Formats: sequence, structure tokens, C-alpha cells
Amino acid sequence: MKRRYAVPVVSAVVMVLASVLAAPSAHAEQSATWDLPRDKDVVARFGFGSDIHVGRDSGKYGSAVDKLKNALSAYRQSGVDAVGFSGDLTDSGQVGQYQTLMDTLNTGTDDSEQVILAMGNHETLDASVSDSPQRFKKYTGQDMNKLVEVNGVDVITMGPQNEDDDYRADYDFLKTTLDRITSRANYDPNRPIFVLTHHGVQNTAYVTNEWYGEYGAGTDHDLVKLMQQYPQIIQVSGHSHATLEDARSIDQSLGYTSIQDGTIGAYFENESGKVEPITGTAATRPADSELASQGLLVDVYRDGTVKVHRMNFATGTWIYPDEPWTITADGAKANVYGKNRPSTPAMFPDGASVGFDTAKTTGNSAAVTFPAAKPADGTNNNMIHSYRITMTPKNGGETVSKSVFNDYYYAKAGVGAAGAVPTQKSRWSVTVKGLTPQTEYTATVEALTSFEEENGAAGAVIASGQTSVTTNEAPAPSPMFDVDFGSGSADDYYAHQSVKQGGVSTIEDNAELGQQVLHVRGGDGGYRYTMEDEDYNAIANGFTTDVVFSIADVQKDQCVFSNQQNAGFGFEVENGKLEFWLNAGSGRAKPAVAIQPDTWYHASAVYDGNTVTLYLNGEKVDSASARSGLVIPSNGAKYFFIGADTSGSGAPEYQMKEGYVALARISSQVFSDDEVAASYTNAMGDGPAAKQTVRQALTAAKRVVEAGQGNYSDATWSAFADAYTTALVRVEDFRAAPADLNAAAVALRSAQQALQETNSGDDGNGGNGGDGGSDAGGQDANQPGGSHDSDSGADKSSASQEANAADRLSATGVNTAGLLAVTLVLVGAALTLKVVRRR
Repeated sequence: MKRRYAVPVVSAVVMVLASVLAAPSAHAEQSATWDLPRDKDVVARFGFGSDIHVGRDSGKYGSAVDKLKNALSAYRQSGVDAVGFSGDLTDSGQVGQYQTLMDTLNTGTDDSEQVILAMGNHETLDASVSDSPQRFKKYTGQDMNKLVEVNGVDVITMGPQNEDDDYRADYDFLKTTLDRITSRANYDPNRPIFVLTHHGVQNTAYVTNEWYGEYGAGTDHDLVKLMQQYPQIIQVSGHSHATLEDARSIDQSLGYTSIQDGTIGAYFENESGKVEPITGTAATRPADSELASQGLLVDVYRDGTVKVHRMNFATGTWIYPDEPWTITADGAKANVYGKNRPSTPAMFPDGASVGFDTAKTTGNSAAVTFPAAKPADGTNNNMIHSYRITMTPKNGGETVSKSVFNDYYYAKAGVGAAGAVPTQKSRWSVTVKGLTPQTEYTATVEALTSFEEENGAAGAVIASGQTSVTTNEAPAPSPMFDVDFGSGSADDYYAHQSVKQGGVSTIEDNAELGQQVLHVRGGDGGYRYTMEDEDYNAIANGFTTDVVFSIADVQKDQCVFSNQQNAGFGFEVENGKLEFWLNAGSGRAKPAVAIQPDTWYHASAVYDGNTVTLYLNGEKVDSASARSGLVIPSNGAKYFFIGADTSGSGAPEYQMKEGYVALARISSQVFSDDEVAASYTNAMGDGPAAKQTVRQALTAAKRVVEAGQGNYSDATWSAFADAYTTALVRVEDFRAAPADLNAAAVALRSAQQALQETNSGDDGNGGNGGDGGSDAGGQDANQPGGSHDSDSGADKSSASQEANAADRLSATGVNTAGLLAVTLVLVGAALTLKVVRRR
């Protein structure tokens, strides 16, 4: 395999590789003219980008390799002297991903182009942080930390050490390298020095207030203070995947220039505090985030001036082509691109107002409609960044405010790749959640530019006037996911589709627990479970989740039961701690507790909409603030893994290498401390055996229920139906005590025996069901039908569950009056009976 090498200053050998131009990708129809005229005073032209993530796929928008080929084609048409990529070149640092990366670079670049590569945190996922630089060099041919010259312009790359976001160990390298540059006889303090790092410095370019690296601020290895001595430094970083259209992507508030360069091959992800327009759930990714593919074309002039042109490879257009960023050392010192740049409010159409799509109203949400606003003019500072929707109770009460990203990154009608990617909307519909049930609301909508939002300034506003919407009655919370390997199966009690990820992990007996468990081995990813929008909607503002596990290595970063990293939540182990990661609208919360290897634990996390609390073996151990609701994963990542986490494309990552999982559960109920303690007893000790006892009793009784009453007497059938109902509710209740579970099993067996003893059957129904046999399919009674397939038409509201249960029981001849109420109250919380589970 050919390897692409940068040209290190320390080497006198210039290695040039033959290349074959890659065909343009189907990712975007390139209507832009990428051959930007090159001024005679330009001494070096660069193509910069980041976050390629070779190994992942963006569905209809193409793979990371497709996107990279498209970007390389654009750079080649632009006549660049070098391309530089600021880390996360691969999705997990696997050898095959490196090989694909280098093959793509070798065939997609001109033989006159240098290729400069920096290492990111995703390069450390397959190998350890300490081993990753060696693997990086082996397959790229480049050192992680290096100095490269391109036509006399210096480019420095640095990578994380010790931790996957920690640059403090690079201090001596950077200081020595800068000293080398400044000691040259021809040193020019006006000529730029590019520093390529994967992570940006905190509170500089767009989204680095949330996504940033550790640069030793305030220590004796303070890289920020060091770089501030060189106003000609231009630090180019990625990691955030933020949209390059936002003018805040360049920042000079530290006295040198910081730029975030978006993503070439992954997905957009911006700041927290926004919601997804359709679902209304908290989201850091704007809609259709997978279309992302952007980069920079950078010209360095003879006098040291730098001009940065932004490129949208997805739409095939330049981003604000008339406004290249113009950078000089003096300009950086003067903070030309600061945080408080002027902008003018947008404008809504004359007579515009806010409306409601009442067909989409629920107990806690409403769909708000409004026309798109227009920016004051076409300049970047006046770009509409977001819309803020505020719902006000008409009769007084707490207002609810939610914001959405504007679709400025979509194609404009008739421009670029319109049709290949969505076109900017003329009218919006946004779901606002967190409303109070049975309450009348009015609404206002405010259009905000980036700098109005940054600085808390007012934007353009329209209102609903006298038009209002009234929310419905709220559904009752209930359990929604329950995988208990003690049953000998990986099936979910609520029938979410399960897929085994590899051939190594097995369900086997465990002597320590005295039951069957999942033995996760070889990092194969365990099991994946498909989730639906309605699941996330049910838990967006509160839930309880728990897992019983043991893991061999508590130092390496591994996920036990998870659907997180960019959104969602999950249990993760690293650095000797169990962490619960929750991505909320206000940011990421991560309560943690120290754990030991090869030790069984019951871990629970409870989210109440404001705080997430972590429990270990029934005891509260840590908590963290998490406001504004759960950030919902994108469509390609709506999977929970037992034994791993999900990537943005639904593949396993951060896999458990060696460990065990006994059960994993989720409920939309918000448990109290006492209820968590009860769930610990339910999950460990005598609880698993008691649940198995109930399941066996339900299996034995299932055929009787399906056959119907027939000639059984009303009294004995009513008693049997009551016992069956109670057993189902007990086995669904995560807090049910072992004694109550055993009592339910005894009562059900007794009621079934009574049916046999009093059978008046002339039609044989008693014989069909009274022998204690299971159904022909051998399925557990708590999983009628035994199917893993989803039924997206099922309504999970409490009212429809009650109607569905009654209808199904009536259809099989069950006396629904004798079944008592289908909604029971246990331990102070409503549990909805589901005799037959459908999805």
C-alpha cells in the first residue's frame, strides 16, 4: 500500500506519491466553480478540513469515503499546494480504516500536493491513547507531532496524549518548534504559523465552549499562553463538527486566530440548547445533520496576509463567497473577529403571525407554525442562526421557551445541489415540548442572528395574537424496555427488535449470581436493540434505567448499556469509574462512582428533567444538573446496545472487551430513592429467581387465556383472570419485591388449578388450557407472539393500552369484567397492564 507522507522540516527528502484523480462523488452535484483564481502574490494555497471518520456512513448522503473523495476533487480543482486534516481521520482508528484512508488520499490527490495529517480522539478508540501515536505513524507515515513547510509556510501538528483530549504533554514540543521558527535568519513575524490540532481551545471558535481540549491553562504547561506570544498563529481545529456558515467559526479573542473547520465526512453538531423541529426533543445536531461535508480553502500571501474561503461540498457552493476571512497578525492582536460583532435584526413578512397545527397537539406538546424570516441583508453577520419559540399560558403560569437551528446549511432554491440535499424552508412547523397538560397557550417566535444569540440581544418577533392551543391530558408513565438474561434469552420484554452483533458473546450460567447472564467477550458488541421515536418521546423529560453487570477492566473506556456519546444516555466505564452519561439540552451530565473489576453491581440512573442521579446497589452516589430535556439521537443512531455504545450510523463502538450483563431496563417512571432501593432488590438477590417463577406460571396459564372462558364458571374464571392480571403487573414492575412476585406466582397457579378442579367443560376448553402446558411456539407468556419485529402502529398511551387489552381479552373469550381494572396503582405509581405486547 502506498502511504502519503508530509514533508517534515527535519527531512531533506521530499516524498511525492503518484495519484489518480478520484471521480466526483455522488454525495453532491458540484455546480460551483472550485478553480478560484490564484493571485500572483499567493505563495501557498491549502485545503484544510477535519473529522473525516473513515468507516462511517451517512446513508443517502454517502459514506465518509464518498465525502472525502468529493472534497479532494474540489481541492484539486482549486489548485492547492497541500491539504491538511485536523484529526478524527478514521471512525475508530482500526487498521482497515487507516488503509482505506491512505488509499483514498493517494488516489485523490495530485502528485504535487502535500498531505498533512493530525491525530484526533477517534484515532485512540481501537488502540489505547498511549499506543495510538505509533499506529498513526505506521499507517500514515507521519509523526503525530511535527513541523512541515509548504512553500516556506510553517504548519505544526499536535495530537492528544495521556487522555484523548489532553495536549499538555505537547507543550515542550510546541515551545521548541516555535523557538526553531523564530531563530531562523529569514523569520518574518507577519507570516502565519498554522497549528493543526483536533480539539480547539475553550471559548474561542464556534462551539468550543462545549467541545474543546485540555491546553493547561493556568499551569506551567499553558499552551494557550504560549500561543498568545505569537499573534501570527492560526490554530485550525475540528472535533465539534459545527456548521461553517456561522461567522463565529473564526475567533481572535485570545490575540491569535482560532478557526473551527467543520467536518468533511461525518455529521453536523452545534451547540446544545436547541430542539429537533419535528420531534421537539433536545438536540445538538441540526436536522439532516448527515448531509454535512465542509472545508476551507486558505491562501497565504507574500506579505503574510491570509484569506480563508469556506466550501460546502454537500451543496457544491462557496459559503459567503464575497466575505473571505482576512487574517493578519495585527488584526489578531486587534481582535477583528471578536465575539461582539455587529448584526442587524432579521425581518418577518408583513402581517405574518404564529399558528398551530392542532392535529399534532399532545398532553405536553404543541406544533407551532410560522413563516421563515429573511435576514436584513446577505452579509454573514446577519445570517439567521436560530428561532426561539416561547409558549405562554393564557391564564397565567410558567412560560416554556425552545429554540431550533435555522436551516441555513440547506441548499438555496435553484442554487448548487438543490435536490441532492434539502432546500431551505419557506414555512416552519416546530414541536414544543414541556408544556403543562390541559393548558391553553399563546406563542411568539423570535428570529436570531448568531451574534444576537451570542450577546443576548433581541431579534425580530412575531406572535400568535388571540390564536391559542390547548394541550391534551398527559399519558401515564410506564416501563418500556426490559432485557433479563436470566430468562435464557436476549429478547426484550417489550419486543424491541434485537440483533446479535458477533459470534463470541454467549448467554450462559453464572455460578456467582446463580442464573444465566450475557457473557460479553472479544469486544463483539453484544446485542443491539432498535428504538422508536415514541420511546424517546416517552423518556425525554424523565426516566429510570438500570443495569446489572460485572466488567474485567475498569480502566479502559467501555460502554455497558448505552445509546449515547452524541445524544441519548448510557452507562460507561473508564479510569476506574462507572459513569452515567446523559446528553441534555443544557449540556452533558456525567455523574460517576469508583468501582472494582470483576465485581457484580446494580447501577441505576434517574432523570427528573432537571437532575440526573446515579445509584450503586440501591444507594445514591452522585448527581449532576441536566436541564432542558434529553437530546434525542439522530435517526441512524436510535439503538441501545448491551455490551457497547452506538455510533452515529448504528454500529457498535466503545465495546465491552470482557464482562457480564444480567439485565438492562428503562422506564419512563421517575423513581424515588426508596423505589430505586426496591428495584435493586428486584434485580439482584432473590429477585431474579422470583421473576422466573412468575414467568413460568404465566407461561403455564397463557394457553388458558388464549382459549377463553368456555364453560368455566364465572367465579373461578374471574378469580383466574384476577390472578393472571396481578402476575403480569408484578412481573412488569421493576420495584416488585421477591415476596410479592412469589405470592403472585402461587396465586396464579392456585387459580389455574381451581379451574381444572371445577371444570364443567363440555366443549373441552378446560382441557385445552388446564394442563399447564405452554403455547405451541414455546414463547414466554410475557412475550405473546414471540416476535422481535416492530409494530409501529401500536399506541402506547395508557388509554389505548387499556382498550387494546380489553379488546384482545374479549376476542379470546376472557371475561373482562372479571379481570378487574387494567390500570393498577403499585408503590404510588401508575402501571398500565399490557396482556398482549405489540409494537
